[in-house]
Amino acid sequence: MSRLVASEIRTLHRKIQRVERRVASAVLPGKVKPGSQNFEDRTVRLILGKTPDGEEVLSPPVRWQQPGAGTLKVHAPPADNEQMIMLSPSGTIGSGSVAHWSTYDDDHAPPSNKSTEAVIEFADGSRITLEKETTRVAARNVHVDAETVTLGGEGGKAVARVGDLVQVGAGSSAGQWPIITGSGVVSAT
Repeated sequence: MSRLVASEIRTLHRKIQRVERRVASAVLPGKVKPGSQNFEDRTVRLILGKTPDGEEVLSPPVRWQQPGAGTLKVHAPPADNEQMIMLSPSGTIGSGSVAHWSTYDDDHAPPSNKSTEAVIEFADGSRITLEKETTRVAARNVHVDAETVTLGGEGGKAVARVGDLVQVGAGSSAGQWPIITGSGVVSAT
């Protein structure tokens, strides 16, 4: 009887070790291995740690999470050395694993530390800042492609472009005349 009990305890011990290993593998922090992003398959490899010899321990290629893929679609590939968290709900690292965005660190600082604004910043420094009653777009170039652009709220006055005809109501220049010069900063087609 004692052999049967000892065998059963060893079996339970092995099962507990397997469960503990799976639980430990369910949530793993890591950093994006530089150059590992596969934009076609939308996968990335994470550096999960180092061996005693100093070699990197890499995840297999895993999909990265996007903020939206339905009504709002966002394409934001992870950057080299970006901190992420690999979630493997079953505890088995593989096709069910997903790399989720993590938090800021020394390699990737936050774009703002103000509680009153939300900021989207791109790798080239372009940024969109949303504050109460104010939205700022800062970029080297801003292109707006739309059938109609309204500046200053609904019902504003029309804006003319170089080449548009304007009506001059009085004087020796009365009539319709083309605008021949414009801003060197703002342009429209």
